[in-house]
Formats: sequence, structure tokens, C-alpha cells
Amino acid sequence: MRPDDEGGKAEDEQHLRKDPLNDRSSEDEEQFQKAGAVANDHGRTPVWPSASTGIGASSEMEGRSLDAASRRREIFTAYVGSVAARTSLLRNANRETTTMRKVVAGMQMSIDGMIDGPDGYTDWVDSWSDTFDLLPEIDACVLGSGMYSGYEQYWSAIKQNPHAPLEFTGKVPTQEEIEYTDFALSTPHYVLSKERSEVQWANATIVRDAAEIEQLRRQPGRTIYVVGGARTVSSLMDHGLIDELRLTIHPLVVGKGKALFETIAQRHYVQLDDVKRVDDGKVCLIYKVGNRS
Repeated sequence: MRPDDEGGKAEDEQHLRKDPLNDRSSEDEEQFQKAGAVANDHGRTPVWPSASTGIGASSEMEGRSLDAASRRREIFTAYVGSVAARTSLLRNANRETTTMRKVVAGMQMSIDGMIDGPDGYTDWVDSWSDTFDLLPEIDACVLGSGMYSGYEQYWSAIKQNPHAPLEFTGKVPTQEEIEYTDFALSTPHYVLSKERSEVQWANATIVRDAAEIEQLRRQPGRTIYVVGGARTVSSLMDHGLIDELRLTIHPLVVGKGKALFETIAQRHYVQLDDVKRVDDGKVCLIYKVGNRS
């Protein structure tokens, strides 16, 4: 036996003699008192354990049908149950605070992956409305500075005169676009830009980098919708901030133009989650973004 074994043995024996019910914090003591009150409500006088006797002293000990040891076990069981309930509540609270909001990017593109033609316009898109019925889930939008100016002008023009032909397309807004206008003008928008100094919409805020989008993602709320453009979607994907891609594929090969993932810097694996065929030969695809297992 090593020289320190004897002292360790004595300490272990002392620990075994120690009554764990007396080693309680002030918060645990309050819970223990409540447990005793529960037992008392059932017509039994609680017996509080002591370090010297192992059972408590009580002027009403004689004549009770339930012996002290049984009452002590009953009180301790109630005490343990209350502690377990409190621990469960704390775990659930911690789980809620660490849950991050989902970030979805939605784009319309051609079969060959183009979001703009060679002249910089997407003249094959008939409507810029929500093709995925996603709006009820969204309470924040993100877009790049290059897209913001045209985006703001387009939806502001519809708001001013929803039944007049648009300068950008020469077409009258659809009912779905009119509905999206109300959403766009009432939902917070975050414009990702390192140089822009101002925005016209009262509900628009300038953010400087992906780190601010990460902070937004950690705040309480619903889904964050990345409406574009291509460079912004690619940058956020490379930063691991896109959870889902929702792509509306038009039955058209553009040839030359701007590709959606033209500036992507890393390889990303995606998993097909849903496919929906819509009118005029378009297909809506939903992909989950993440590492391949």
C-alpha cells in the first residue's frame, strides 16, 4: 500500500458516512422544502434528515402509521423529481437559443444555368412572384448591392401604379407580383455591400459582410430569403450560410449570359429534396445544401 492510501481510505469512509441530502445548495434546499410541503399536503408530517441521526426530529413522530424511513424516501423522491423537471426546462431553453434560422436562396434560371442574357436582362421570365409559396415562412430578405437598385425600382413602380405597364418589361404586373409588392415593402431587407452608403426603402438596412448575415441568422425569427443576385448567393454559399436552394428552371437554353454560380469558389454537395412541375414547362427544384456524408 502506498503511503497516501491509508489517508485516502479514511477519507472514503468519511464520504460514505456523509448524508447526501444535507449537502444541498440554497436553491436545492428550497426545492427540498417544497417536496416536504407536498408530503404534508397528503396528510403526512415531513421528516427532515440530519447529519447526526440520519432522520429528523419531530414532536409528532409517535403514533404515525408510516415509519420515518418510508417518509424520508417519499420526500427524497419528490425532491429528485423537482430537480429533474428544472434540469429539463434548462436544457430545452439552451436548445432553443442555439437554433439558427434557415437561409433559403431562390432564383429563376435557364436550363444551362443562366440568370441573365447577354444584354443583362432576364427577358424570358414572365413573373417575379413567389413560385414556391415561401412568403408565409419569411420575415427577412437579403440581396446584393448590384441587384438592389433595380429591385427597389421594380417593386416601387408596381406599388405606385399596379395596373400600368412596367418600364422594365412593358407588361402589366400580375396579381402575384402585386401581392409580392406588399411583402417586399413591409419585410426587412438587408443589402450586402461594402461601398453603398444609403438605401431608399425605410425597411432596408446595409450590411457589410457575411459575418453580419451570420449574426442575423442567430437572431430569433423565421426563414431568411436570399433573393439574389448571383454573386451574393455564391458568396454566402462559400461562407456556409445557405441551407436550401430553390430554383425555377425555364425551358430555354440561353447560350451566353451570366451564370448563377459563375463566381462560386468551392465545391458544394446538394441533395434533391423536392421537384414540382409548373405551367409552361417550368420545373421547380428544391435542394438541401450541405456536405456529402
